[in-house]
Amino acid sequence: MITYKFPEEKEYGEFYAKKLDDELSLQFLQNGIILHKSQAEHICRFFWAMVDASIEDENNGVKLQ
Repeated sequence: MITYKFPEEKEYGEFYAKKLDDELSLQFLQNGIILHKSQAEHICRFFWAMVDASIEDENNGVKLQ
């Protein structure tokens, strides 16, 4: 189960899942459930891709929409 401390965390993840065209991660983030090791590995890879994309966006002055 994915839990969030703040609602913005979920919004941030969903924003980048859409931006990175990662439908599977978007589904995980929206339903909050990861059932299999392969799903956990996928969301981990997504997390690091999201970090890279957010750093690039910050360097380019892009704001979360």
